[in-house]
This record gives sequence, C-alpha cells and structure tokens, in this order.
Amino acid sequence: MEDTAMKKYIVIAAALLAGFAACKPEAVESVPAPVVGGEYTISIDAVKASSTKVLIAGGDTLAAVWGKNDTVAVCIKENGKVIGKLYPTNTLESTTKLVGTISLDSPAVDNELYLIYPYIVSDDGFGNLWPNTSYMEQDGRLDTISDQYDFATCGVTISSIGEGGDIHTTQAKFYNRQAIVKFSLKNQAGEPLYANKLIIAASLAQNFWYDDYYPWTYLSVVSPTATNEFTVALHNTCGSETYAFYAVTSSGVYTAVSKSEADFADGKYYQGSVKFAPVSSEGFDYISEWSITGNFGGLAWDNDLSMSTDGAGRHFAGFVTLSAGNQFKFRKNRDWNDKFGGFIGDCPDAFGADPDDLATDFVAPADGVYDLYLDTNLQLAIITPAAIPYAGFTAASDWNVSGTMNNWGTDAMKTDGNGAYLFNNLRLYPTDQFKFRQGDSWAVNYGGMQENDPSPIGTEFSLNSSGNNLLVSSAGTYDLLFYPGSETCKIVPSKQSAVLSLWSVCGDGNDWGDSDMSLVNGKWVSQPVVVHSKFKIRANHAWTENRGGTFESVGTPFKVSQDGPDIVVPYGQYIVTYDPANGEIVLEFPV
Repeated sequence: MEDTAMKKYIVIAAALLAGFAACKPEAVESVPAPVVGGEYTISIDAVKASSTKVLIAGGDTLAAVWGKNDTVAVCIKENGKVIGKLYPTNTLESTTKLVGTISLDSPAVDNELYLIYPYIVSDDGFGNLWPNTSYMEQDGRLDTISDQYDFATCGVTISSIGEGGDIHTTQAKFYNRQAIVKFSLKNQAGEPLYANKLIIAASLAQNFWYDDYYPWTYLSVVSPTATNEFTVALHNTCGSETYAFYAVTSSGVYTAVSKSEADFADGKYYQGSVKFAPVSSEGFDYISEWSITGNFGGLAWDNDLSMSTDGAGRHFAGFVTLSAGNQFKFRKNRDWNDKFGGFIGDCPDAFGADPDDLATDFVAPADGVYDLYLDTNLQLAIITPAAIPYAGFTAASDWNVSGTMNNWGTDAMKTDGNGAYLFNNLRLYPTDQFKFRQGDSWAVNYGGMQENDPSPIGTEFSLNSSGNNLLVSSAGTYDLLFYPGSETCKIVPSKQSAVLSLWSVCGDGNDWGDSDMSLVNGKWVSQPVVVHSKFKIRANHAWTENRGGTFESVGTPFKVSQDGPDIVVPYGQYIVTYDPANGEIVLEFPV
C-alpha cells in the first residue's frame, strides 16, 4: 500500500510574466497539523508569455513555447537549496503541466518556495545542490543563451494543506532576470570588426555582473570563431549606466565607451552597433604609482619598470621587451601590499588581473616587444604588440632641447608638420634644468614663467620667451611636446617605459657593496647601516646614476647631486633617507 504520508500531491498554477508576486487567496481552508515530510509529487499548470527566451538570430520573435529540455528547479526560499525539479508534459506549446518531485521536511502553511529555470545547479560536495545562475562563460550565441542563461524565476507560498495531504500554493508568476542584447561591432570607418572576445563593463561595475553569490567587475564573452555580432544575456541591477567595451581581435585590442547611459531592462531584447578604436597610449600623461616587476629584460624581481596613468584607474607601460616564459606582476608603490597576477592566454589579449596573494605570476606567451595596460577598476589587463607612439612626428626641425643633461648642447626635436615638436625618452632629474631654443643660438628660446618652479606633468602649460629654466620635481624619463605657436609645452611620462631606480647605500661600512633601500611614501629609506667615514647612494647597483654631497649634521637635510662628492660622516650607524623630489638626503640615528 502506498505511503500517503510520504507522497503528497501539490497543485501550483503558474504563468510566465514580467513581474514577481506571491499572495495568499482570500479564503484559506482550515489547516491540520503539519505532516512529517519526505518526497512529494508536484504538478504545476504553466503558461509561457512572450519573452526574451524565444528570440531567433534575426531578431524576430516566435510564440513562446515550452521545450522538451526545459527543466525547472524548486528551491527553499530561505537558503536557496535545490529540493527538486519539474518537467513539461507538453512541448512546443505555450501551456503545459510541469510535473516532478521535491524533498521537503514538515511542510507548513506560509512555507515559501523559489522556482527557477533553466535547471542549472552545482553540488557543494556535501550532497546539497544549489542553483548556478552565473552569466560567465557565454559564447555570444542566442541558442546558448536560450539553453543556459535565459533565467526566469518566481516565488510561491504554501497557502493550505488539505486533509488528504494535498498542498496548495499561491499563483506562480515568473519574471526574466536578464535582458538579451545583440551588439554589432564596427571599426572607426563603420566596417564590421571581427573579434573572438568581447568584454563588457558598466560604470557601477562592483554591482553589475553577478550570480546569486559572487560579484564580477566585467563580463567576458568568448566566441568559438571570430564574429562581428555578439548576443549577450545581461543582468543589470543598477539601472541606467555608461558601458565600456573591449574587443579582442587577431590583430589587436579595441575599446569603446557608450556615448550615453543605457538601461537594459530585464525581459527585454535590444540590438545596436558599437564603434571601436584600437587601444592606445593617448591620454596616459601622468606618473603612475603602479609599476611592473619580474625577471624580464635584464631585470630581477623588485626592480621595476615605470608605468603612466590617465588618472582614472588605468595604467600603461610601453615597449616592454619580454621573452617566452618571462614572469612579471603589476604592483603599487613598489611594494607587495597591492599587486596583480594572473594568466595570459595569447597576444593580443585582455585578461583578468587577480589581486589575491596566491595569484600566479603572469607568463609571457612568446618573445616580443609589447604594450601592457592595467585597469585597476575592472581588475583587467591587456597585452598587445607595441605600437609606435607619436607616429606623425617624423620630420626634422630646427628646434632643440638644451640643458644641463646635455651640457647645454642641442638635442634636435622632431615635428609633425603642424606646429608641434617632440623630444622623447629624455631622462631628467630634479637637479636638471633645460629650455627650448631654435637653431644653435639663444636668439629665440623659451622657458618657464617662474624661477625654480617645477613644471606640471601631464598638463599643458604656458612658456615665456627667454624665460626661466625649466625643471621637473621627480626623476624620470619624459616626453617633451613643444608648441611655439601658442607658446606652450606639455611634459608627460615617456611612452617607452624605463627602469625605475632601485637605490642603495654604498660605502666603506659595507665594502662599497649595496645595502638596498625601500620606497616609503615617495622617499627611499635604508635599514640601519654602518658607515666608517664616507658613503654615497646609487641606483640599480651601478654608478651610472648616483648621488653625493656635503653632510651637515644628523637630522638636517642636505642637497645631493649626480656624481657629487663622497658623503663624509663620523663613524656610526645611520638610517639614510633620500628624497628624490627635493634632491636631499637626511641621516638619523636608529631608535
């Protein structure tokens, strides 16, 4: 005889609607004491309305029908645990009866259940199943969305339990969790742009892409073949937003930003075109606190390669020479508190940057000279073949850069033929001074407005005919852009990344070896070092770049200069601090 206490009949009326509701009927039958639960049979009358699920590739719509592979998961509302699944008895029709079983202990009035399809679940290893509603790993195809990503959900409440154990619920009203959007990719000329990967991010990225448990900063859609059309399921919880895009092609990485905010509402279908341009170093005009360190280009770990920034969380390193198998990471302020590692698949590519302490080092995919980009907002990195910066500056000119770094000689500038002049990859120190002059004489020259006033970095500023000498506040490698017509100049970090200095103390207390210093808040600070009578500091364990000067007293800063004299001090143990911005050293006794 069948155990009626273990097998009950549940009737749930369901309709697929663009909303969510769970309400009790006005009249509720008397309820007996809850029955100790087990496995229950469920039958649901279900009707599909028009929805994003039934789009075809051309953008037309079909009548919404249940498919033979449709499966609905039944979950406990409080914790999301999957307790059963339902199947349609009729297919290719808009109405059907969903049947199946659930396992539920002690069902009672007001118990809430949560329904979701398609049935995609994960096992936690302890015999429990949970819905897997992740939007990651899409391939840009509509049929894949229909099978795996077109989620619809609803909630129902047990309203009564009959004498025979039959369970009644409130009506189920499904809603779609996502919009479906078809993006057509185009280049700047309006021609189709064929890509293997499309990355989409929103301005409120920290809240944008998510399943029920994990936030994502961007959505990466990888097509099995190059295509100019990507159909994507987007779950947006933040309303109208501005979107950023990256497209990875066989020749490079392209980027685009939506011109206005878009609101991709759940349950709706959208289509439109996005016009892309190649990623470039343009706009990365400021000194970045991020750098690259690794075992490449003759560097050792903790030696760093400079990056520049656009001031909005994106950073750039140009002309980075890597050999296959070289390892590297990005890091901030040349220490390991903030860093990114991860996996590079190929070049060109856009890939995740992982801040976790256990993240693997990036490994160069092949020998080459590359441009590297880091977006700390999205935790995304990009690698492309190196592009030639300032490609239009090819013609010789009679304008020169003249200063202490070339003994006031003449380093010729290139011109684009439109009134702009360039001298790039110029190494400057705070002690250097320079001007722009025409020809070999000083009859026509330009300098700064104020004496001993460091020039701004990344911002165009005014010059003065026969003005004061120009200087920078921080040592670095710079590109100089000069516009004599408007009497202005712009100094930016070099588009060709340079090795950042690693300073060390060398003296008679360590046999003129190297006691490495650490960068702390923009200053280089040594551990306690013993000095017998004299020392200097030098960069990258070589004497090409060094500093010396005249010591005054402990605690008093003193000026140092390139190739300056040995710093003579009384015998003792000192902490040496070098401030490159001011070109000063101060000695203190260890506490």
